[in-house]
Amino acid sequence: MMPTLLSLTILALIVLLMLSAFFSGSETALTAASRARITQAQRDGDRRAARVARLIENRERLLGALLLGNNLVNTLITALTTSLLVTLFGNEGLIVAIATILVTILLLIFGEIGPKTYAISNPIASPCWWGGRCRLRCPLSRRS
Repeated sequence: MMPTLLSLTILALIVLLMLSAFFSGSETALTAASRARITQAQRDGDRRAARVARLIENRERLLGALLLGNNLVNTLITALTTSLLVTLFGNEGLIVAIATILVTILLLIFGEIGPKTYAISNPIASPCWWGGRCRLRCPLSRRS
């Protein structure tokens, strides 16, 4: 594998892992967001709280869009990691098992536990932080 292609693949994996963290953290922060706290923050002039209020109006669609995005990103991480390791070390059954274990550990720590722990530990700031970055353009997130 050429060094440039290797670097781009690793960069893509890092970006995808960050996206996985974003989707997981957003899921926890926005589904656990207290309407009363969000409304109060809105009254206090927090523009991010207004965006969160709009996002959580239809939690089912929001959750569907976040889960779809997270599953897509996690699948891409798995495929890219497996492809990278097979290219570097050959198509051995053990390599595929190692890729599976490696991706599972990385996704659990950096894509699930870390972001969700942050989101649940910061019940007021967290929904506004995550929601302030959500600009979902997915059909699942649109209002009916």
